[in-house]
Amino acid sequence: MSTQTSTRFAELVSTARAALSNARGQTGTVDQRVVLRAATATSRAAGFLEAVTISDPLAARAMIDEFETLVGDADAGTQETRAT
Repeated sequence: MSTQTSTRFAELVSTARAALSNARGQTGTVDQRVVLRAATATSRAAGFLEAVTISDPLAARAMIDEFETLVGDADAGTQETRAT
């Protein structure tokens, strides 16, 4: 996998993590725009991962692991929100 591909995916995942963190940091009524930003950022990372997986499945393995970690973090945040 090229350095450019790895760097771009890292940027997308970082943006998604920041958006998810921002959404988790909301108290009381959650601003829908914050949730939409988190969903959009995560969707962009997923779309990029899909494209890489189609073009070079072997190279995408590490990216899949990283994305699964992101999804796990998002799910954990959802569980925390439901518990409170």
